[in-house]
Amino acid sequence: RMSAINQQSAEPLATRFHDLSFPEQFLVWAIRMWLRASCQSPKLFQMLGEAFQVLGLPEAGQALDKGMCILSAGTKRDLIFFGPESECLSSDEYDFIRIISAYQAKDTQQAEAVLDTWLPLAGTRVAGAAYAEFASLMASGGFTLFKLSTPENHRQSSSGAIPPPATLLH
Repeated sequence: RMSAINQQSAEPLATRFHDLSFPEQFLVWAIRMWLRASCQSPKLFQMLGEAFQVLGLPEAGQALDKGMCILSAGTKRDLIFFGPESECLSSDEYDFIRIISAYQAKDTQQAEAVLDTWLPLAGTRVAGAAYAEFASLMASGGFTLFKLSTPENHRQSSSGAIPPPATLLH
């Protein structure tokens, strides 16, 4: 189930969307669009599919869809994802980049360690297989993510900035 959240409760990271590499930006945009389509407008799934087609990676879009379906149905805690137009990154979006980056680096243990905080064991295994496939397809298409450090090293001090609207996945 997804719902709107209190915008004050989402702690943005110092890393901004425009500071990410293009593959990282595309990944964050894709998960944000998937969530928006899931919550508000199923027609957006077509646009998301077309984006993967344009990149020549339609199978990657299908693998992402599988993983996101499992995540949205099976998550055991609230996850925060901002809207596609947001410049901020939530810690969960940052962790999502870390998951896909770890799978691309063949570090299944690290990827599953993060997924385990979101999903029960069976969900981690099934979603992990879909995300590993997604990561591999993206890398083979030239969309390699950079290894990221932990989000704790990138948190903004609370400067009174109001985070953008977000979607809560739980």
